Amino acid sequence: MATAPAHAHPLSHLEIGDATVYPELTDHRYPGWVFSGVAQDGRFVPGTVLERGGNTHPRAMRYAFPPEPVVASAATRPVDASHAGKTAIYMGRVDAMYGHFILESLSRLWYALRHPDLPLVWSVPEDDTAAPLKDFQKEILDALGVENEVILVSTPTLIGNLHIPDVGYRMDDYLHPEQVRALARFVGPKQEPGFNVWLSRSMSKKRSRALNDTAVERRLAQNGWTVVNPESLTLREQLETLSRASRVAGPEGSAFHTLMMLEIPRDEPPKQIDVFVRHERWHGAFAQQFSAMENVEVRSHVLAQELILRKVGASVEKISHNASETLNALGVPVTPEPFVAPDDALLELIQNALPKRTQEASYIEFGVRDGGTIAHVRAWRKTSVCRSFAFDPRAIEVEPLSPDEPSFRFYEIDSDTFRTYYPSAGQYDVVRVAALGERLPETLKQAQVYAKPDATWIIHTEGDESLSAIELLREPGGHNLSRYLTSSGHIYVLSRSDNPRQALDELDPPALPLNPSRPRPAYASTRAWRRAASWGARDPRISELVSILEALPPQSTPLPEVKARINQLASGTTPKYLLFTAVNHFSLNGSPASEWLSDTNLQAYDEWLRARQDDALAMNIASNWATTEHVAGADGVDPTVGMRYALVRDLLKLLRAESRS
Repeated sequence: MATAPAHAHPLSHLEIGDATVYPELTDHRYPGWVFSGVAQDGRFVPGTVLERGGNTHPRAMRYAFPPEPVVASAATRPVDASHAGKTAIYMGRVDAMYGHFILESLSRLWYALRHPDLPLVWSVPEDDTAAPLKDFQKEILDALGVENEVILVSTPTLIGNLHIPDVGYRMDDYLHPEQVRALARFVGPKQEPGFNVWLSRSMSKKRSRALNDTAVERRLAQNGWTVVNPESLTLREQLETLSRASRVAGPEGSAFHTLMMLEIPRDEPPKQIDVFVRHERWHGAFAQQFSAMENVEVRSHVLAQELILRKVGASVEKISHNASETLNALGVPVTPEPFVAPDDALLELIQNALPKRTQEASYIEFGVRDGGTIAHVRAWRKTSVCRSFAFDPRAIEVEPLSPDEPSFRFYEIDSDTFRTYYPSAGQYDVVRVAALGERLPETLKQAQVYAKPDATWIIHTEGDESLSAIELLREPGGHNLSRYLTSSGHIYVLSRSDNPRQALDELDPPALPLNPSRPRPAYASTRAWRRAASWGARDPRISELVSILEALPPQSTPLPEVKARINQLASGTTPKYLLFTAVNHFSLNGSPASEWLSDTNLQAYDEWLRARQDDALAMNIASNWATTEHVAGADGVDPTVGMRYALVRDLLKLLRAESRS
């Protein structure tokens, strides 16, 4: 019997009597080896141990017949003779890996389908107590219509009459047409034109994947593709989805072997298949599979801009800076998304901080989702780093063809990943950071690597809580630190010149200069105020209002433009919480609310209060507010702290109740 039949030769089989089937044996004297096979009269039968062609990776397991010492050890154990009276088919070894099970453990399927009445014999590791097949293995057999009895050999087992078919597949050697036809048995739904499927590896526990594959999947989903995680579906659901697909794409992986089980009708258009290979060229198993399958058109893609992080055998871990190269390879059109209009003052602030000659200017931003500002910045080298952009980077991305040409690159990854895998991305004249809360210190730390010594920093964040993190960037005597309130929120500017400030003076309405070195008022450190500010951050109007209120010094005189903005924010359809956020501040700040709020807003408060005369909490607020108004207006005498804190506490309770209504 030929152990490796030629591709065109018909497959055959061998029948032997009183065959001893060995389980998979390992021995400490032979590290890296797995022994198995079939013996008759003390001699092993050729073709019954796993064989692979090509160059096997040196760290891969090696398979062979058991040497004499291993046979001797196995002989000390009794032979299982419970199947001595049966005729069965030898299938080889059970592989626990999905793709290897389809290709190698089922390599004799062509013969098994001809004899559904004969048991199938597989070898499993010694002393595996003949554990049942795994769920995915049962699903595969069911999808292929295999109903034979299964015998799993975990100890030397005697079979009375054993059929040993040729293998229809040998890795890196051949895949026989008869085996291809045996696997392609699942008849699914008809192909649907335009139904494109991406086979994701984002849920895979194996390390052969791209670290930022979610960016690709998000972009494809936005363009009408169906992203499938095979691990979340049953095999039958996978097969039905693939059957409906007119196009299947994804990173090279065992999910593509599922396609072999489909019967693809010849009267349908060829199924389009795009495989993004792991590294340089695809694994030989896929080349064998796709060259043998019928009615498919296959394209392989190598991404030139991928960064290989780790490669061990067939396992590859890599990263791409964004999804653009994959989308272009698939012919996905650029999404014409409108950009958010840039803040003119912010744009001018950035431009004033850059060198005057565009060819010398460089700009990088972290955490900015929209592309409106960076698209208008005049700089030779521009880079944006964000976990998820709100637009298609291909719309404005420019890849340099040489070092003398401008570059404009988007990295759709977080700052930590960018710092880890792209440490040589250069240094920049202006560094812009948009990060909130606890993310700010870490983001600033990552961004420091990319700042020139004299770089200007522009930092968007929340209130004074961020100041301590920003101060770490400041060199004593070397940097000017200013804080501004614009339509974009708080902006901290850390620079060595006054140029950036000039732009903020031109903003309409003008930016309010806020002194970051002013001590925070006592009430602002209370838990109640912090919770109010946190709660208000969910609403941009409240967020801006809180920012203004925190900046006001105690018992300050109302500035007309500030008073106008406060009343604008406090009015409208939601005075119930905008107004009370203002009252929260004024009552604690020692300034009468009547000096700051318009008659219209005060009337809205009174009407709200009269509607709740039966509400004890509202009456308590009214009493405390009236008292603090009276005391605050009496020659600047500060009212009792306890009464003010009680007012804040009650306001918060009321606000929470109102927010649920």
